[in-house]
Amino acid sequence: MKLDRSAPAIFGIGLASGLLLAAALTALAQTPAAPRVPVPVEDLRMFAEVFGAIKGSYVEPIDDKKAISNCVTGMVSGLDGRSEFYEAEAFRDLQALGPNAGVGVELGLENVARVVAAIDGGPASRADLRSGDIIARIDDQPLKGQTLSGIFKLLRGKQGTDVRLSVVRNGERSPLEIVLRRELIRANRARASLLESGLAYVRVSSFSESAPAEIAAELARLYREQPGPKGVILDLRNNPGGLLYSAVGVAAAFLPEGTPIGTTDGRVQDSKRRFAADPKDFLRSNELDFRSGLPAEARSAPIAVLVNRGTAAGSEVLAGALQDHKRAVIVGEKTFGRGSIQSILPFAEGRALRITTAYWYRPSGAKIEGAGIVPYLAVEGAPAKRLEGHDPAKDAALARAVAVLTR
Repeated sequence: MKLDRSAPAIFGIGLASGLLLAAALTALAQTPAAPRVPVPVEDLRMFAEVFGAIKGSYVEPIDDKKAISNCVTGMVSGLDGRSEFYEAEAFRDLQALGPNAGVGVELGLENVARVVAAIDGGPASRADLRSGDIIARIDDQPLKGQTLSGIFKLLRGKQGTDVRLSVVRNGERSPLEIVLRRELIRANRARASLLESGLAYVRVSSFSESAPAEIAAELARLYREQPGPKGVILDLRNNPGGLLYSAVGVAAAFLPEGTPIGTTDGRVQDSKRRFAADPKDFLRSNELDFRSGLPAEARSAPIAVLVNRGTAAGSEVLAGALQDHKRAVIVGEKTFGRGSIQSILPFAEGRALRITTAYWYRPSGAKIEGAGIVPYLAVEGAPAKRLEGHDPAKDAALARAVAVLTR
């Protein structure tokens, strides 16, 4: 598995959002072939016998290729919610993804389609779709047995058209019917403002290709326009992730040169990699180091990071690194817990397999997948509503962050 920083379009794809960027910690890399390993011959013989019995005795004739494809699909879907087998047409669709309209939501599939986060400003966010919501139906079509790419295909479509979701929410007695209008979803720019407390507030809704440079430019503007802020609050709530090298770059902006940021590890050798606050780990060729424009005071300022259950993947990479190096205090709710790396293995006749090949590990060695980031200061209820902007009077988590940085 190769993590190719020069090709962000295949690094990860937020299919439902309509963004050609990662909405999860997902590395989609072309790999020449799967390693050769011993196969269980006796079990395969049993498979052949069952296949032969179905082929010879089932009430209707079966198509061999379709039957075998169904077997492979079932085997892969039993691994986790992110591994998937693509027939040639489905793989072509994946490669040809363009700016189709979507609803701005990142999903996880583990028996059910569960919302990771609704992207800031998109239709799902405006309709108050929340982290943890389960999408049971799309336009009256049950999602049981659907693959993740199949669900995204139902959500995407022509700009301006409507899609109806049946949503199961914890605490609600009956499913909610939510109608969303598809639109082109674009990454929101990182934005910063100065709070009355004298702290810099920076909202980061996703780790797009330009996010590190945007954060640096916004902080440089604040330090240039105002007396130096006393600290920095990074708001990563409902941030479903993004490009891995972008998240690593933001962590590098606030950590000493060479500081470990995390590692990936799996069974194949190419999945084993270390990331640090080093330009080779977050800058692409011929790209200027955005940190050169970031004031030294901002790089060393006290930091609080706001998180909730919609904070996932790349956001957890950043929060985990800052927490492990005692560089920031984490405030809010336990994060989603998504830290896996997927690779794409091409097969004959245009087919392909997307499979989980590695997990992300924090500098402390802790795994993010399934564990998430536990905040130092817990503030419950953060994901129950859309974010209230950046007014501490209306935002309990933000108020706690302000208090801890100004005490």
